[in-house]
This record gives sequence, C-alpha cells and structure tokens, in this order.
Amino acid sequence: GTTWTTLGRMEYHLICLWNLLLVVLCVPDDETYTVHLNSLSFDKALEVCQSNGFLTKIANLEEATKILKFISDTPATKDPFEFWVGLKKGKLDCVKLDEPLKGFKWTVDNSSDTKLGRWNQLPAQTCTGLLCVYLKLNETNKENWGLVSGSCKKERPFICKQAVTEECPTPHIPEAQSLRADPNDNRKLNLECRSGDVFTLTCSAKTLKWERSDGSALDGICASCQAGYRKDSSGNCVDINECLDKPCKFECVNTEGSHRCKCYDKDGNLYDDSVECNKTETHLDYISIFIPGLIAVMVLVVVVVVMLAIVKICLRRRSQKLAMKKTEKVSMKRAEALKRDSLENSNEN
Repeated sequence: GTTWTTLGRMEYHLICLWNLLLVVLCVPDDETYTVHLNSLSFDKALEVCQSNGFLTKIANLEEATKILKFISDTPATKDPFEFWVGLKKGKLDCVKLDEPLKGFKWTVDNSSDTKLGRWNQLPAQTCTGLLCVYLKLNETNKENWGLVSGSCKKERPFICKQAVTEECPTPHIPEAQSLRADPNDNRKLNLECRSGDVFTLTCSAKTLKWERSDGSALDGICASCQAGYRKDSSGNCVDINECLDKPCKFECVNTEGSHRCKCYDKDGNLYDDSVECNKTETHLDYISIFIPGLIAVMVLVVVVVVMLAIVKICLRRRSQKLAMKKTEKVSMKRAEALKRDSLENSNEN
C-alpha cells in the first residue's frame, strides 16, 4: 500500500470528513471502493452501485481487511456498523449451513466462490423468502465482525466496488467473417461467422475473457455442428428434435443427435427401430393400396359384364326382327307366286 505521512493522512481525513457531507467515503489505498453512509434498501443500494460498478463482493480475507480497516477508522454514526454487501439468497433457494456462503450468491456474477466464510450470526435454515447479507462490525470489539442475513427491505449503508476497467484481448475465432465493436457498449463485440450466423460477445469483468451471451466460452462458436445438431442463439450446438417432422409411422422417440421409431405388431409386441417395424409398415402399406385397387377392378368387371349383357340383348332383339322381316318377305313372295299360278290356270281354261 501507499506510505502516508502525518500531514498527508491529516489531509486525507479532512477530505473524508468533507465527503461525509456527501455520504460517500473513500478508501485510502484502493480507489476501487466507495462506502455510502446513506441508508437504502438492498435493491436500491444495488441500483446505485450499478451506475459504475457493483455492490461489493468480499472474496477473501485481504479484501475484507482493507474495507474493515477503513470503516473502523471512520467517525461512528452508530454502533455496530452495518453495511450491505452484494450477497443474496433467492426466494426459492435453500440456506445450506454446510457451505461457506450458506447457499447465498454474489449478485455481480451469481457465484458462490469465496475464501471467506465468516458469519457473525448464522442464517435461519429455510427454503423460502428473499434474504440479503450485510457486514456487521462492533466499534467496541473490532475483531468481532462477520456476515449477517436479514430482510432485503431494511435500509442500511452500503459498499460499492468499481467495475474493472481493463479490456479483454481481441479473441481469435477460426471461421470468423468479421468482428465489430458494439457502438453502444465497449464491452460487447458483434461476431459474424462465415456460415452467416451472427452472435454478440461480452467481455467478462471477472475473467477478462470474451464470452457468449449465456456466459460460456467461445470454443467452436463458428464451427459447424455434427449431423442431428443445430446452432442456438449463443452459438452452441444443440440437438434437433427430428420427431417434430413426424418421420415415423407410429411412435417417434428423439435421441441425442438422432431419433428412433417404435411400433407394435398385432400381438402387442414392441419393435424398437427394427426390421420388424419396417415389415409391419410395409405390410400395412400393401394392404392399404391393394384393397382399394381390388375394389376398383371388381367394379370395372361388373360394369363390363353389364354392358356386354346389354349389347347381347340388343343384338338378339335385332336378329329376331330381321328374321321376322325375312319370313314376311318369303310369305309374300309365295302368296304372289300362288296368285300368278292361279291366274295362268284360269286363262288356259
């Protein structure tokens, strides 16, 4: 840390006393922290800190010592000191007494990582309700400090930590078509792959590495997916549900990267993606085609038979009429012949 002269420290305390009027305290050897003495609810404190940082995360003893030392040197407004820190338990999360942070998570990165699990008072074991954590320090006993959980609506002073200002190095992404900085956010990049896929990358303040929108690493973000997979909005390869296209005649079961067809025979036996399943489908397809075809042929045969019968009847009637006409002609010729013979005989006599 910085070596402070007596005069320098006096000047510093004068500055801090002035800042008391502004309800913001500065930390002497680390400018990334600000201590706000005005009391706010947890959510309001979180909102104030997010303007240029976050409600502080106390990841280790060194970080806690820096903050505690300065707090203990400030003029006390009340004893004990209580300051909101960025630790919270969700409404449906459970308190876990066997973990260092007891099931609570840091709001800045939704993690439970810490090398410090010092609690002034253990939280009640519950799986319901929101709980937020504050740092408690007794003025009379400075060694007696720790974390305490309580209602998030209670108003307390709070400690902010400024966001890391370092930049993430430009990522190397094979098969990337272009990388463009977001004009509205210098911690975002717009990535376009050669495949035409477009993704937004975010610079992690925690790791100083570029991440996908879901927080995962960039490995393979522009790479092609294997058969049966597709890209999601974050560039991850996810399984395709082939069953949505109804590829099976009976039951379809989606599997990782593929699918299976299931069917049952007439006895109720299950065939799972087997030849028997195909046979059953083929047999049913044959029947479904053969029966309508057979009916059509039978109808055609009946129509032909009826037409032939009608034609035969018509031909028979015509033959009968022709025969009758022929018989009448023969009879008339015989009558005329008899008449001529009779006239000839009369003339001879």
